[in-house]
Amino acid sequence: MAAEHYLYVIGTDDGPTKIGSSNSPEPRLRAFQREGRKASLAGVWPVERKMVLAVERYVHWQLRERHIRGEWFNVTREAAAQEIDAALAKSHQIDPKDRIPPLDVHGSHSGFAAGTLDRIDRVLEDKESRAGFIREAVERELARRERKR
Repeated sequence: MAAEHYLYVIGTDDGPTKIGSSNSPEPRLRAFQREGRKASLAGVWPVERKMVLAVERYVHWQLRERHIRGEWFNVTREAAAQEIDAALAKSHQIDPKDRIPPLDVHGSHSGFAAGTLDRIDRVLEDKESRAGFIREAVERELARRERKR
């Protein structure tokens, strides 16, 4: 894949971890090192330009309970890398137009009855996201109810 953008993890041995995106992560690392921090670039992942921000948002949302500020999280570099790997494995389910993560991030907390998300997955068309399907279903139902009024 000829990626123009990257997800990256920068961290220190004893401090927080930065999870960000850039078309050139190395200057970000050098900026921290100039400030006297002993940071290292713990990983770089090439991501399609159209997907990089959506995948980054997804990872940040997954780690929301460990969020410090901005792109900094109270997680190890290894844990951050695992979240990025998991997000990239699910990237076909992430809609780059979504400003919020897809509902399937924690299916058991989505408010759907047990088995509903599996039923949705079985009827999805090729390259259709679960979030897109749910969005379309909600819009249809809203239009139906508005016509009733």
